[in-house]
Amino acid sequence: MFWSKTGFLSTVKCRIAVGYALLFALSFGVVFTTVYFYWRLSHLETMDRKLSVFLNEFAYEYLTGREFDTTFGAVPFKRVPEAALRIIKQKIDGFSPLSAFRNVGDEQQFTLLGTQGGRLCRLRLNLADESFEAEIMKHAGHAGFLQKEFNSETYGEGRGQTFFLLLSPEREVLASSPFAPQLLAFLREFDYRPGQESVQYTIIRPGRHNLRLAYQRQYDGTILAIGGSLHAMDESLDRLIAIFCITGIPILLIGALVGWLLARRFVSGIDRVCRAADVIAAGDYSLRVHSAGEGSEIDHLIRTFNRMVGNTETLMNEQRNISDNIAHDLRTPLTRILGRAELAASGRQELEIYQNTVADIGEECYRMLNLINMMLEISRTESGAVEITRSRFDFRAMLRRSAELFSMPAEQKHQKLTLRLPETPVLVCCDQQKLQQVAANLLDNAIKFTPEGGAVDVELSVCDGEIRFSVADTGCGIREEERPEIFKRFYRADNSRSLPGNGLGLSLVSAIVTAAGGSITVEAVLPRGSRFTVRLPGLLAK
Repeated sequence: MFWSKTGFLSTVKCRIAVGYALLFALSFGVVFTTVYFYWRLSHLETMDRKLSVFLNEFAYEYLTGREFDTTFGAVPFKRVPEAALRIIKQKIDGFSPLSAFRNVGDEQQFTLLGTQGGRLCRLRLNLADESFEAEIMKHAGHAGFLQKEFNSETYGEGRGQTFFLLLSPEREVLASSPFAPQLLAFLREFDYRPGQESVQYTIIRPGRHNLRLAYQRQYDGTILAIGGSLHAMDESLDRLIAIFCITGIPILLIGALVGWLLARRFVSGIDRVCRAADVIAAGDYSLRVHSAGEGSEIDHLIRTFNRMVGNTETLMNEQRNISDNIAHDLRTPLTRILGRAELAASGRQELEIYQNTVADIGEECYRMLNLINMMLEISRTESGAVEITRSRFDFRAMLRRSAELFSMPAEQKHQKLTLRLPETPVLVCCDQQKLQQVAANLLDNAIKFTPEGGAVDVELSVCDGEIRFSVADTGCGIREEERPEIFKRFYRADNSRSLPGNGLGLSLVSAIVTAAGGSITVEAVLPRGSRFTVRLPGLLAK
């Protein structure tokens, strides 16, 4: 199949789309579950309140044989005031309450049903004036009176919606409202919880539809049960499920589509980077990836990728130039070596000729070896592979010794070598050998590119904790457009191509100064010449 060939299922876009679809499905499921159970519990709570009212009214009528006074409403015993219970305890000893009712219009009036010594009692109490009335009720069984109430009471629900039932302890039907025989048989065999005088609620399914059943055991052992059909609630919940299913599938598809579109937009930048990487891998380092505003992370990736490609292109160009320069610089000595060897082999067979040839070959080999060693040293210094060995020494004394070494070449060209050094020692903590190489290369270049009769000025100073070392000359000078290039390997300015050299000295100087945490700059000296300035912060010895 196509997705197994192209790896479609393993793509980021597919995974994000599936993730969005799952997120939509999970959110939709949570919303549906919350609404479903809230709606169901709300319906059950409403029905339980209605059944509780019926149950308390019929229990009162069954026990007393009198019609229930609708001005009173049933209340749980925990809501009966302590003052009322205290009065009852004082007036009647051994009273055990069964149910309590409170006047709807006057919350100070209460009616309580209970037993005392096996007899049924009805108490009337008014907390306002603490009036108290007790009545002994004859409970000879008021099932007949309750049957009349069952036949007459519909409570606006219809006979098919609500049923009433009174069972004896032996499960004989004492009174019931008209309902299906199979439901009556089911209710007679139902497992009512024994010993429970509080109202119990449960859901039963005697037929096609669920019923909500509320029942209570009376003090004489009879069971009063009232039930209501949940058919309307079930239909509402079925419609709710259908609505959620109908809307859920499009929402799931929309979530997957939105995830796919968002992932496609976000990943488009990565796709462009991948395509560009394939082109660059083929050798075209000039290609760059444009930013389309997919996000700060993608834009940062594109900028980093372009910067990396730019550095790689620069590195490849420099490597190509270095290879060309190495080939050019090694070709000359190798050509000399080959020419001298061929001349010695085809010329006169004399010892002196062979000795001179061997000496010339050795000199050319030494020059090539020096070139290779300097390139290796530059590469190792720039990459940080060379460890800077720090030691404490006097920078001023080191410059003076370096100047003394180059005093003879300067005198041979009738040049004036001037030193401007501080009066006190300049103690530094750095690699003395590396800084000597810096000073030697700068002095060598200054003397080499300064004509006879010129001047070379060396100056050392300390300013704000920073060492400043400069070498100025009156030589041929460096054009402004060439100054950024002179620190690159094998680069030689136009004015210096006629003089010996390989273009590596200043590259080595720049690498050492950078490794030491400093910087080097070049500027013109009027009317003619150049000044190289090395700045080394943080090297002063404490």
